[in-house]
Amino acid sequence: MRPHVIELIEKQQNTFVNLFKKNPSFHRDIHHFDWWMFPLEAPRNANVTPMTRHFSIDVQDTQDLLQHDKFINTYLLSIEKYLANLKRYGWNHYPVRFAKMLLSLDQFIKVSDRLVSDPKIKAINEKLKQLANRALDYAAHEIRDVTPLFNSGMRYLTQTLYATHSRKKPQQVQAQTPPAMINMPRTPRSPAGIIRPIPITTAITTGHPITQQTPTPIRTSRLSNTKGTTLFKKR
Repeated sequence: MRPHVIELIEKQQNTFVNLFKKNPSFHRDIHHFDWWMFPLEAPRNANVTPMTRHFSIDVQDTQDLLQHDKFINTYLLSIEKYLANLKRYGWNHYPVRFAKMLLSLDQFIKVSDRLVSDPKIKAINEKLKQLANRALDYAAHEIRDVTPLFNSGMRYLTQTLYATHSRKKPQQVQAQTPPAMINMPRTPRSPAGIIRPIPITTAITTGHPITQQTPTPIRTSRLSNTKGTTLFKKR
């Protein structure tokens, strides 16, 4: 395990014990912890902060973290607590953090999908997907102030879950291409003109039509905007 990953675990444990467990308002944007609570890989060409670069994790790092009991248990609990706080206290108008959580989940699901022959990783993989569906469901119904990074997180995670479900139950899913987006019905919480993904389980069990589109190629990094400037100065 690389030194920065060990440091990441130490910071995660400290933040969970001293902030997540002790401060009921830990979800507010005055606290900055995304780098080690929702870790993900920062692409080499992304214009990001030094802290984001330092705590970037690649595929091997992600695999190591999946096999680290203390980290992965805290990771799952942290996402569960964060979503629970948003549901209890309402949306915190911090789409960048939510987007990074979605992208982190996407990365951990993709890597763990390759390791499901291990019963322990398989159980983790299933829990990750449960949390992913909860996050997508919350986003589809509660979040209006979207950003390019948020939309990327929604699309990546939706495609990952859709691909997994297609492999398991091909007779229930007819689309040949993973949907880039799914059109939400017009409701007070989903204004007309805003397109957001529906969690895969919701789309299938409710029979909501899945828009079969070829995803538009992304010309910029997940972590950069169209001008190449960083989307987050601090966390």
